[in-house]
Amino acid sequence: MSLVMAISGIAAAVAIVGVTVYKTNAETAYLYANARVISRSSAIADKARLSQLAGSSTLQDFVNSLKDSEYAPYLENIEKNNITQFNMALEEGFIQSLKDIRKISPAKFQKVFDIYQMIVEAKIIKTFYRSRVSNTPIDKTLLAPIGSINPALMTHLHDTKSVADMKVVLRDSNYKEVFDSEYQSVEEFDLALEEHVIRSIDAVLMKSSFHNKDAILSIFTKRREIRQILTLIKCRLREKKIDIRIGSIDTKKALECKDMKEFVDLFANTEYSEVLQKALEESKSEESYYSFEKLLWQHYYERVTGTELRYSIGPYPLLSYIVKKEIEQKNLLIIAKGIASGMEKKDIEGMLI
Repeated sequence: MSLVMAISGIAAAVAIVGVTVYKTNAETAYLYANARVISRSSAIADKARLSQLAGSSTLQDFVNSLKDSEYAPYLENIEKNNITQFNMALEEGFIQSLKDIRKISPAKFQKVFDIYQMIVEAKIIKTFYRSRVSNTPIDKTLLAPIGSINPALMTHLHDTKSVADMKVVLRDSNYKEVFDSEYQSVEEFDLALEEHVIRSIDAVLMKSSFHNKDAILSIFTKRREIRQILTLIKCRLREKKIDIRIGSIDTKKALECKDMKEFVDLFANTEYSEVLQKALEESKSEESYYSFEKLLWQHYYERVTGTELRYSIGPYPLLSYIVKKEIEQKNLLIIAKGIASGMEKKDIEGMLI
């Protein structure tokens, strides 16, 4: 009996060692990439840097202040006060960050960055959709190919004249099914496209195997929820009806609320309750939707970065870095628009995420 117990004890010890080794290997595979991300993170504009940039007297001075940043290569030919070109430069810089972090990541985690590209691809498709619905042209120099939207497909999209043409061009793409339905509004299309992107991302992640997968999934889940809430708020303000179910939210009920207080109360038992209540208080004085957008994205940023220490070893810091870059991009665009509009520094700072 003692021999059996001894053998069982040895087997258990070996199993524990095996699990420990596996876990250690899973974590150490990311050490190099995490070290690189820590180094790059120091260049992300913090609150003090953003405040300094918000004090720029002109858009050109603002752009010049970014010449020592990662965006420098994309800011060379920005025309004076051209916000569209500046936004494009930020987008190109963000795309390059995605590519850089993907390149230094372990092979099995690179697919996460491949699917993250779908978020950027969706922006391109939305831009073309809005253009074709409103019959307005798109400057060919202001959209950069990425992922499945390769240069050839981008050219074909530019050649389209209508949504029906887009459906033909994208018939062999991952976005085919989105165009199988007809939409009553641009907002309804946006929601359908975002839901498709999230479902595609979830499908890939669920089939994947990597360290701290649940934490990675939560980043995408929170992003989706915030986008859904913001879309609902926009639809309410624009009196747009949408016929799409988003998660557990009763879309029809949300759009039929008599006022924003009733809308906010729908989220009383969610993690967004306090954030939405605060945004409601701010929006009453500012009479602006932006309070909701700002505070919800702040909530997203804080939730993602607030758990970095818990998942400091593994893939989480890599994706957290991309979230930081995305928020940085939003803040830099806010500053640029504020400067171009002649806003005071303190007012610009009040809009930053």
